[in-house]
Amino acid sequence: MKFKAFGTGRLGKDAEVTNFENGRSVIEFSAASNSYYKNKEGEKITDTEWYDVKIFVKTVNQSFVDKLKKGVHVVVTGNLESNEWEKDGIKRKDTYINANSRDVRVLSTQPSETEEAESVEAEEVN
Repeated sequence: MKFKAFGTGRLGKDAEVTNFENGRSVIEFSAASNSYYKNKEGEKITDTEWYDVKIFVKTVNQSFVDKLKKGVHVVVTGNLESNEWEKDGIKRKDTYINANSRDVRVLSTQPSETEEAESVEAEEVN
């Protein structure tokens, strides 16, 4: 049984495509999501959480990839997965959302529109 993951946020950089020898490809990007709260002194604090997304495909839909640019607001649903490996004697682990392209929705290609909405939401948090 896989854990389902759901996230919404803004891409930190343009999506990247890696092509494998077997003809398959992976589309990868990272997105950030902010939450806001006030500390004891009443200062607004922004807590940013980053998550990685991988979309494994047989054929790359370039028009879809072209929409995944830095600053774009997306909603992602997929399975939470991880890889473990060892490098230079150190064990490492990579956790990401494994999504299908149909489970990634571009909400806004205009960063300024949503940034303004996020700042209004932040002001409303008590």
